Amino acid sequence: MPFGAMIAPTNLGFFYVPIDDTNTCVYVYTGDPDKEIDKADWLHWRTLTDVTAPDYVLSPTQDRQAMADGTSFSGVEGFIPQDALVTDSMGDFVDRTKEHLVAADVAVVRMRRLMIESAREVEAGGDPRGFAGGFDWTKVSAGSGSVPSGMPWQTLVPGNLPE
Repeated sequence: MPFGAMIAPTNLGFFYVPIDDTNTCVYVYTGDPDKEIDKADWLHWRTLTDVTAPDYVLSPTQDRQAMADGTSFSGVEGFIPQDALVTDSMGDFVDRTKEHLVAADVAVVRMRRLMIESAREVEAGGDPRGFAGGFDWTKVSAGSGSVPSGMPWQTLVPGNLPE
């Protein structure tokens, strides 16, 4: 099932589309209609220095000396290149039968249940989740901030709520 993620407050996002049982295509996008996309500035924000390299995300430079010195755990600068390295090197499937989730993993459990339910709906002839009309996806944005106790976190992103 395709899914996406947005990083607040930049509206930088990722859209993941399964190709087959073991491969996924990742699209990176930005969602600010009021700005022109400046590739060099965008890549600089991602802490990538060689913006002309065709494989800058797939093989960022790893600083093994910084790892040995203890100044960098991964040797890779920037959280997005680190995430890309982890997800690209995970392999096909992970045996979850011996996994021990804790209360903090409730989002993981909910996402897995959602994906299983969605797969069953499609298998039964239904549409994938998110394909039903009535919601303007162009108004979805990322949000960042602190929310007072008792206030729904959704107030950070009021445009994301259905009308």
